[in-house]
Amino acid sequence: QQQQQQQQDQQSQEQTDTTTDSSEDYDSHPQYSFAYDVRDTLTGDEKQQEEKRDGDLVQGQYSLVEPDGTRRVVEYTADDINGFNAIVSKQLVDERSRASASATASSSRYNSFETLQSQIQTQAIAEAQAQAASYAEAQALAEAQLQAQAKAHAEAMAQVQSDAELQARIQAEAQARAQAQQLMEQFQQQY
Repeated sequence: QQQQQQQQDQQSQEQTDTTTDSSEDYDSHPQYSFAYDVRDTLTGDEKQQEEKRDGDLVQGQYSLVEPDGTRRVVEYTADDINGFNAIVSKQLVDERSRASASATASSSRYNSFETLQSQIQTQAIAEAQAQAASYAEAQALAEAQLQAQAKAHAEAMAQVQSDAELQARIQAEAQARAQAQQLMEQFQQQY
């Protein structure tokens, strides 16, 4: 009986160890930080980034020098409440002191809501343009149908007029024959 108890205790301890191992794999409050800096004097390539995470909050900054010599700096934060937010600024960099530039040319704030709003506006514009094109196509089709109907009506009216003229001519010829016949009969009676 002691052996059974020892085996059960050992199995229970193994289950506890397994449970502990799997919970150690999950970090409920992750933390990290990293940074890099690239500067190539031959190509003029300059890039830097720093990022830190503490639980659900991620903060960072990255920058690069654009082909026109302007340094673009993006400072960002991201968390589960506010989403991703970034502040973008541009700094003028002269060729002699690229590394120590600090003159800010302009700064604008972007966040995920503004990006989403821009996407929605772009989609709405595209839909409106498609709807306008569809409307223009429908209008052109309606105009073509009206022109075809007008042409068919004009042809029908011309046919009616032609038929009326034919009937009038037939009647005129019949009257002329009748008059000629009367004149012939009158002429024959006189002689």
